[in-house]
Amino acid sequence: MHHTGGSISVIELLAPETWEGFLNSGTAVLILAKSGCAACEEWKLELSQWDATQDIRIAEIRLNQPHFGSFKLAHPWVADIDILPFNAIFVEGEMVEQWAGGSLPHLEERLQRFMG
Repeated sequence: MHHTGGSISVIELLAPETWEGFLNSGTAVLILAKSGCAACEEWKLELSQWDATQDIRIAEIRLNQPHFGSFKLAHPWVADIDILPFNAIFVEGEMVEQWAGGSLPHLEERLQRFMG
């Protein structure tokens, strides 16, 4: 999803065939979550009301959905995640930041490093 100011209304739900293209397209925020995760749902609700100042794309992968083996093979660090939601910022396919939990101040601080 492209964002040009104002609140973000949609967080894209990635599929096994779309995650790679998303991560390789500029600066992107990836949320790793699971279905039924209350903290994940709260974080996505907070993000949906965020008044972002930068053009930012945000998407989610639900780790308990099938067919994400290629994602998990390409990103072996995923196996070590023990707190959800988990966030990662990718710039042109390379992970440059990662952190657990949902916090807009943390997200904004980390985005500033890569988006000026």
